[in-house]
Amino acid sequence: MSTILSAIKERKATSLISDNRRLEGVTGEDQLWLRDTWFPLAIATGLSRIATVLAPRGLGRLASEEIIRRPGHDQLIIRTFDSLPEALSWVAPGLAPLGQARAPRG
Repeated sequence: MSTILSAIKERKATSLISDNRRLEGVTGEDQLWLRDTWFPLAIATGLSRIATVLAPRGLGRLASEEIIRRPGHDQLIIRTFDSLPEALSWVAPGLAPLGQARAPRG
């Protein structure tokens, strides 16, 4: 997680995609750490939006939804998506979906 924070800071990113499709679960302790430590650090770097791609079903999906519902990160706009292209188009409107070329400007 510190690598993500470093990358956010280095790139001056304001948005992040969290791809949780393979997430199998998150302990209660880790959920609290995310809320009380990671989210405040991310906000301090300038992050303001997180697009979360949810696992299709199971504990990973439930854990992601629980983390997002927990209070304490109201300075972030967090939206959930079922696919990476949907998340990407919310985070970076106008950017071509993965594997597709952008139309030339002109």
